[in-house]
Amino acid sequence: MINDASHIVYNRPSWDEYFMEIAHTVSKRATCDRGRSGCVIVRDKQILVTGYVGSPRGMAHCDDVGHQLKRVVHEDGSVLTHCVRTIHV
Repeated sequence: MINDASHIVYNRPSWDEYFMEIAHTVSKRATCDRGRSGCVIVRDKQILVTGYVGSPRGMAHCDDVGHQLKRVVHEDGSVLTHCVRTIHV
């Protein structure tokens, strides 16, 4: 928003900026601090669904009971640690 003595001009966000801001807000619902992220699935500028990283319905949240981690070795030999309690969208 630009403000001067004569007028106020509003800078409307692009569609990408709009949807990214929604994804950022959705990410605040995440229940695993190792992967706080959110997503917005869009078709033709219409939101179809939103989601965030968290434990499945009915299970305790990682942030409340701790993380159950599992080492995963990929084909290329790289090793990553994943939380097995969460669903990643």
